[in-house]
Amino acid sequence: MPASRTIIINAAGIGSRLGMNIPKALIKIYGKPLINWTLNALKKEKNIRIVVGYKAIDVIKHISKIRKDIIFVNNKNFFKTGTASSFLLGCNNLSKTDVVSIDGDLLFNKSQINKILNSKNSCIGVTKPNTENAIYVKEKIIKNMSYHNGFTKLKTNYEWSGIFKINSKKLNINDKSFHVYEMLNKIKINFLIHKIKSMDFDTPNDYMELKKNFYKIYY
Repeated sequence: MPASRTIIINAAGIGSRLGMNIPKALIKIYGKPLINWTLNALKKEKNIRIVVGYKAIDVIKHISKIRKDIIFVNNKNFFKTGTASSFLLGCNNLSKTDVVSIDGDLLFNKSQINKILNSKNSCIGVTKPNTENAIYVKEKIIKNMSYHNGFTKLKTNYEWSGIFKINSKKLNINDKSFHVYEMLNKIKINFLIHKIKSMDFDTPNDYMELKKNFYKIYY
């Protein structure tokens, strides 16, 4: 049941490499801010928390016009922290609940996200390499199933999507990692790999490619 899990969207960052002076969640893709497409894909989810930071008021005002049931978490230290800190802030006061983490600068296929939402196992989403500054996923095969075997900056078959699912009791709420993938490397469990169509954007070239391939990714 959707109510048994919590979705945490990490949208506190500045997006300095993109240079647009606007939270990436509010950057328009095909006439709508990215967060609109994200929330449309998650419209059946009942428990959504969005972690804000940079221009938080603008993000909250916009999202509140779309949905009234979103819980906002303020990462006041967003200048000095990364996605791991935002995610863990979003996990506050969750008890033995499955959590799904989604980066706020990510466009993902609205049907394939269900592979992760409905997974009975801890898992991560991967995609075909498609960005300039990708973090890649190493894999290992166990009983014909593909599992995460660490992250690397050396190119592999898969790029890290920025999505994962885990039970909150398996998290170290005091972890000080900057990036989510650094935090995940410390968790000694096997994350099942799910392949999905997705793309994030950190650079102007990424943004142009995302707009060009919007329909291929989202639908």
